[in-house]
Amino acid sequence: MGIKTCIFCQGTLERSSDEHVLPQWLLGYLKIRGEDISPTHYSFQSGSTVVSTRRHKVDNLVEGRVCSKCNNGWMSSLESEAKPLLVPLMEAEKEVVALKPDERLKVARWAFKTALVLNSASNFHKNVPPAHFYHLYNTQESLPPSIAVIGQQHHGDSPFYWLQMSFVLTSDQAADLSMEEAKALVATSYKISFQLKKLLIVVAWWPHPGWRYVIWRGIHVPLWPPKGPVDYYQNDPVSDGFPWEDSLAALTTLHLTFSVSRKNGS
Repeated sequence: MGIKTCIFCQGTLERSSDEHVLPQWLLGYLKIRGEDISPTHYSFQSGSTVVSTRRHKVDNLVEGRVCSKCNNGWMSSLESEAKPLLVPLMEAEKEVVALKPDERLKVARWAFKTALVLNSASNFHKNVPPAHFYHLYNTQESLPPSIAVIGQQHHGDSPFYWLQMSFVLTSDQAADLSMEEAKALVATSYKISFQLKKLLIVVAWWPHPGWRYVIWRGIHVPLWPPKGPVDYYQNDPVSDGFPWEDSLAALTTLHLTFSVSRKNGS
């Protein structure tokens, strides 16, 4: 058996500590401790067939490859910094757009950490590079290159949900690519989104040069990076507008419409 290492600091895992995807304080705040969940991995290339399904309590969604030093050190500090920002955002007592630059970074780092642990702990493709875990551990002032964190709020009342998948390229986006080239691009990307009461978050990575993220003006609120070139949809990508009242529809719409383009406009 190989030597186990911490997914964040990459040190030898002599003493592990189960890291909850949602921290204990948040499980209690959302009142979902002990709730049954069935995380399901679908293969959309095979007609939305089910690849695997797990059934367990939400507080059993943990990642055991985190050392106690990371768990009780910088990760604990990150939770302490993010909690007073997350609570009013989850209650819609404060708007995402009202966050100051330093607050956006704190929320973005917390969201990035949550997305990484969620991917590592779940029954889904492990397409998050190890360098992303180490960057979060080693750097407090930034996130890895090409990482984007998007926020928004809605009016639904579901406590928690999440989605994760690679980007999906439309026929127009992949017009001059072979199927193998398009698959290779998509395979080296990820998009992980979650909803916490009124708060919606998308964490995405499309690392390929010559492309830009495409955002829905007024809907996708960038938390990270603080600036950079993007393209905007010229028309609303959803004919009926954003589904503000439905938690699952709002999360799914925010997730799917955050896209990429190789040309100005979309």
